[in-house]
Amino acid sequence: MSLINEKDLNAVRCEYLFPLPEFTKKALASYIQSRDWPMLTLFFNISVTTFALSIVLLLTDGIPKWVAPVLFLTNLILYQERFILALHYSQHRPVTRGRWRWLNEIPHSVMCPFFGLPPMVYNLHHVIMHHREDNMAPWDLSSTEFYQRDNIAHFLVYAFRHLVFITFELTLYAFRRGYFGLTLQMVAMTTLYWGGIYYGMSVKPWPTFWLLVAPYTVGAFLLMFGNWSQHIFVDPDAPRDDYRLTFVCINSRLNNHAFNDGYHITHHIYPGIHWTELPKKFNSDRQAYKDHNAFVFDGLDFFQVGMYTMTKQWKKLASHLVDPLSGSVWDQETAVKELKRRVARVPKENQHLK
Repeated sequence: MSLINEKDLNAVRCEYLFPLPEFTKKALASYIQSRDWPMLTLFFNISVTTFALSIVLLLTDGIPKWVAPVLFLTNLILYQERFILALHYSQHRPVTRGRWRWLNEIPHSVMCPFFGLPPMVYNLHHVIMHHREDNMAPWDLSSTEFYQRDNIAHFLVYAFRHLVFITFELTLYAFRRGYFGLTLQMVAMTTLYWGGIYYGMSVKPWPTFWLLVAPYTVGAFLLMFGNWSQHIFVDPDAPRDDYRLTFVCINSRLNNHAFNDGYHITHHIYPGIHWTELPKKFNSDRQAYKDHNAFVFDGLDFFQVGMYTMTKQWKKLASHLVDPLSGSVWDQETAVKELKRRVARVPKENQHLK
């Protein structure tokens, strides 16, 4: 059985822009797996460029006003996608171990606000809520089940709800599920985050807006479009089947730039698997993908799939939908019919069907 994702298997890693200094690698060599250097190197890249400059801009005066929006755009273009995916996998599996384990929490705490996330909240939202609830409404607050997912108006409602209400809803979720320590952490961290933004807007409104408010607004929108896209195809007759509540993107730009994030079915089934193992695990499980009639897109990433779906470019999508065993493209008529079926709202009576 020939492989259909050789591009991903042989990809040159592009997650970081420049390498770590050799002395840093030597100091940490005993506390990090060699396959995690790309993630740690990315965090280092951010720390010594946009993160450091953002701190300087917030704490000093006399810097030209144009620097703040340029810094925001640089962060957005160079690092936003990479950072979120690095944060994502580092919360599933810590990058550093032993006496350096605390380094793993720096992105989760002090770097997150510059990418639109309150500190120490992502783990609760993603690892605990999203993965344990597995896109099941109403417990998964980011669930896409009850929306018509090729409808732009429905997405705007979905994004607006997250942008405005997620702080309150996630706090309530943690309390109702009995995560009382995380409830207190959520209250403390979001109070610190919004209190800091309020104070910053009162004393240094220009850099605070561009470095904290704009990233929250844009970042939240991008995060929700990302999750919407990843769960845009949910089988209304089997919404609890991990093979049919998301899909896989193989041989896409996203995989060698953002830690193989295209293998989203694999990630949902095995959330603790290392990101470097995702393409191989997909290969070993391809028969299961076939048996469950899973969607596999060749050459597209999640954002492209989301955009093509929202603009109803069904034939374009169908031309990239492939058989997980042979790699052959689906019959167009069959593909378009099934694509349209899986963007429909999931009826409440089907919510628990596998």
